[in-house]
Parts: sequence; structure tokens; C-alpha cells
Amino acid sequence: MIFFLISFNYYTNVYHNIYQYDEIAYSVTNYLINTGGANWKTDLLLMKHRDDFGIKRFQFRYDSISMGQYNQFYHFVLGDIDYLRGVEVGYTTPDKDFQFNLRVGKMRDLLARVYPAFDKNNFFSEMELYIPNHRFTLNSRWDKDRVNTILGDQFSLDLGPLKILNDINLSYVNGPKFAVNEDLIYNFGSFSLRSFLRYYSQGFVSREGIEYTGGRFNWGVNPSYKFPMGLNIFSGFYQSGRLDTPLQNQVLEGFSYRFPFNLSVSFTNNINWGGDRTGGYRNYLNLYYPINNKVRL
Repeated sequence: MIFFLISFNYYTNVYHNIYQYDEIAYSVTNYLINTGGANWKTDLLLMKHRDDFGIKRFQFRYDSISMGQYNQFYHFVLGDIDYLRGVEVGYTTPDKDFQFNLRVGKMRDLLARVYPAFDKNNFFSEMELYIPNHRFTLNSRWDKDRVNTILGDQFSLDLGPLKILNDINLSYVNGPKFAVNEDLIYNFGSFSLRSFLRYYSQGFVSREGIEYTGGRFNWGVNPSYKFPMGLNIFSGFYQSGRLDTPLQNQVLEGFSYRFPFNLSVSFTNNINWGGDRTGGYRNYLNLYYPINNKVRL
């Protein structure tokens, strides 16, 4: 059911949709009010729906955008903003080479509980700064028993066929801590090499409040080669585990083949040893055949 009312750059939309998903009926009601002219506008969104647990939810969002000279604009948001309930202000240049956002409010708890899921003393602030090839973040989280501040930088390096993705975070909670996430992708013709590194120092606390008590180390390398007739061979070596326990090692090798009639088959042989798991061989054989866009066998 949709209503439209247009008068002097003002309109109101009301949506009430009922849809079926996994034999569960959901209903969504949206109220959108927009007013303004060519240089500014104001949006008010009220939304009522049921979440994945069947709990009724109510969201509100207020967004005021002002247009300035040379099409640069500022924005202001009040309400449910992704993972945050609070206020967001920001500024973006026309070419989007520079963007600044500041969020202040209470961060949504990641634990599954009745909505709204917020810790009582969980205040959160975040500053984002986008410049070409870099995304800087500075966020602070006030939990019940600690304050965690993280300075992060996400950037990439493109060196022809080699691409390196970097995500470096420096935090301070009961002393300095840091985390490093790096991905390396190398493509040269039919040959590809993918490698990753994950390192969390002991006691590092993520933005979501997850504490790595014993630290964490995880890295791996995975070379592969694709033949023209649909055959792909691959191998890999991985190490993972906490910093205060022996690391687990894994070596894999295998192949995959795609037949002309869309049937794909893959075989992987894994060898595991070390760490706190039982070592040995593990073999996997997978068959994949898409019947249509929604059904797979």
C-alpha cells in the first residue's frame, strides 16, 4: 500500500509490505517524509519491522543534507546508524577524494539478545577520514570496566599484477596493543598466489569489544594454476593458533575440474599436525551441480 502526496517539494511515502522467507511471514512499515529545495533537503524515516528472532523492532533516522559551493555537502544523521544508535555528522567533497565522518552514541551489542541490544555503559565514538587510498579511523569504546581506543589505517598497494591490502590497528587498553591484517594477491596469467597474515597481540581488544587474551597468529599461502580445459590445481600451507600455545600446521593439495555440462568436482587432501588438535589426514570430495539459479545439488 503506497500513498503519494506532492506539494511544494514535499512528499510522504508509506510502505507496508508482507513477504515470505523460510516459511516465516515478515511485515515492514516505512514512513518517509522529505522536504526541501534544490540546495537542501531533510529526510525523516520511521521503520517498524520484525528482526530475525521475530522480535518487533522500531528504527528512526533523521538526515539533513546541506549543499554548499562547488557541490560539496555536509550531512547530519540522528537515529540508528548501522551498528550505532546516536548522532553522525560528516562532510564530503564532490569528487569524494576527501570524506570526514564523526559518530557519537551507544554501540550495538554483538550478543544475541532482545532488541534493543546495547550495553548500559557502552558509549562509543568514531572518527573516519577518507583520502585517496587510505581510510583512517579513530574510535573509543567505554565498557563497564575498561576504555579502549584504537587508531586504524586501511590502505592498498597496487604493483602491477601484485596487490597488497593492509589493515593496521594500534590500540591502548591496559597498555599499547596492535593488530595487523594483510592480504597479498598475485595474478600472472593462469598462475595466482594468495597469502594472508593475521596478528593480534596479547590482550588486544577489537572495536567490537572482543578481547584476544592469548593473542592470535594466523597466516597462509595458497598458489594455484588454471589450465585452459577447466582443470585447476592448488596447494597451500597454513599456521594458526594462540600466541601462548603451540601453533597448528596444515598442508593441503588438490584439484578441481569443471565439466562442459556445469558439473564441478574437487578433491582436497589435508595434513594437520601440531597445536591442540589431533593430527592426521583429512580428505574431501565435493560435487557441485547448479540446477537453476536457486537450487544446487
